[in-house]
Amino acid sequence: MTAKASTAEILASLKAQGLRLWVEGGRIFAGPKGAITDDHRALIRAHKAELLRSLESAPGSAQAAVGMAHGQS
Repeated sequence: MTAKASTAEILASLKAQGLRLWVEGGRIFAGPKGAITDDHRALIRAHKAELLRSLESAPGSAQAAVGMAHGQS
């Protein structure tokens, strides 16, 4: 993933890798736990503000836009 990747590209890449993101209380959570790597964490941290805006403004549920809803398997 390049430094200039758009938020949509980042979310699509994470989803393609089987990850899901959701927001609770203004914080980003990612899962499933065993699938998150240090590289994923670094990418999410580096783009936290943009990802928060995108997830919070997604029509309907942010979870649906970026993978399975929290608590689903």
